[in-house]
Amino acid sequence: MEAYPGEDVETFMEDEQDVPVSAVEKCEEVSVFTFARIVYAAAKEAEDEVNKAVFGEGKTPEKEWCGAGWHDNQTNGMRLGDRKHERAEAILAEKMKGKKLADGLEFKIEATYFCGKKKETVYRGIKAAEKNTIRPDIVVHRKGDPTFVEVLFYFKFTCPPTNEPKWGKNTTHDDYKGMTQGAIYSLILDPQGGCHLVNPHHGVSHDILEED
Repeated sequence: MEAYPGEDVETFMEDEQDVPVSAVEKCEEVSVFTFARIVYAAAKEAEDEVNKAVFGEGKTPEKEWCGAGWHDNQTNGMRLGDRKHERAEAILAEKMKGKKLADGLEFKIEATYFCGKKKETVYRGIKAAEKNTIRPDIVVHRKGDPTFVEVLFYFKFTCPPTNEPKWGKNTTHDDYKGMTQGAIYSLILDPQGGCHLVNPHHGVSHDILEED
């Protein structure tokens, strides 16, 4: 498999200059590596678009604002991240219209999997609302078999944007206490190409499965 863009966003941007996203978007069939670029582009667009709508042109949230506004177990920063998450997924879906992944692969946004005590993997559909399930943002899998996962991407919008993106800790599954989301995804889905955080300022990461 081709390598994925690493955590060094400057290097990643230099690579982008060689193959502009605007150019690869015109391809009917794209590789997983190119798909990773499009996922990253969607994150950047969502970040800029939502920040502009909330704070104004060229402005970003301050640390104090991010941690304030506690309501329904969420801060301002958490709600802003959810909004960017939703927008990034919509942008990605739009960018991939009329395109397909190469090498017998396909992707799903917010695919849901059941994860029981025996750690079996059962695909439950898109955005299924059930107990004991996981729902990664983007799963690339073998065509026709969502349980054979090739690689996984997860949008991570930090607030303030200078914060380093990290996997969140599990707070819902008793069988996986103390584990990060990335570690659970890796254990349950066993993606051959790893689990990758996607951040508009840090690029597409290598596996980040360690505990905080």
